[in-house]
Amino acid sequence: MRSQFGSSLLMFVALFVTGAPSIRPDTLNGGTPTSWNPNYLYNLPTYIPGLYYWNNNSGDGAQDNIGWCLVGSASCGLQNPPGPIAYYSINGNGPANMYFTSDGSPRYATLQLTMTDQKGIGNGTDLFGFYQTDATGTTILNPTVIFTSNDAIGTTYTWPPSALTAGENYAFFIENIQGIGTSNVTYYIYYMNSSLNTATGSMGPDNLQHFAVFSSGSTYYIGSVDGDSCHGNFQPGTSPCLPASQFDFNDFTVELSTSAPEPDSAILSGAGLLGGFLIRRRRTL
Repeated sequence: MRSQFGSSLLMFVALFVTGAPSIRPDTLNGGTPTSWNPNYLYNLPTYIPGLYYWNNNSGDGAQDNIGWCLVGSASCGLQNPPGPIAYYSINGNGPANMYFTSDGSPRYATLQLTMTDQKGIGNGTDLFGFYQTDATGTTILNPTVIFTSNDAIGTTYTWPPSALTAGENYAFFIENIQGIGTSNVTYYIYYMNSSLNTATGSMGPDNLQHFAVFSSGSTYYIGSVDGDSCHGNFQPGTSPCLPASQFDFNDFTVELSTSAPEPDSAILSGAGLLGGFLIRRRRTL
């Protein structure tokens, strides 16, 4: 009969050889992992329109949608691009509703990329944050800004120990603020549950998915787009109106990981400076 000491020794040897078991990522609800081919990225000879819902032209820069960035396009400048990792979809289309369920482990959100021209008072300003939700993703509780479009790449947000206990649900939002400091200030807020999108201006919100989520092991890459899809009588150029064919999902690229970034790359987030512009209200649908 194997002794307790022998069993412990074998366990230690196994961990030493194979490494400690990796922390599993939080569960993403909505959609299933879907493979994609970088040969079909926008503007390549083999591009197939509509094949991947995030694979579109870009309205504020080079053609680099989130797919180009993940495979290492030089004009994106994404550090350590992970390649064509799986994205979450419903038959290739953007899920109407996505949200995460926490396993209670520490979480780190790191700003990897901001390819947007919404970085000033005149052009508008973008905010990125998270909110807690219920088991169906249809309740918005305690929305919290964690990044702005002016934050330095590498800025990291760490959830406090009291937040996101095991079984709690959360999701992300992106907010585009137009006309800061004027009487016509307007807010466009897009949630991972697209039915909750809101707008305070004359142009109402679209009901499209503004997030694309990719996964690699215990790490997620979250791309988002900050413009309202043109609809009704609104035409491109009516800020922040843009055609859905220019939904590039690269305005914020955030890495959600179970591993803390290197100390010299972890920067204290300055998102709180603009957090007051967020409409902080609790809503239950």
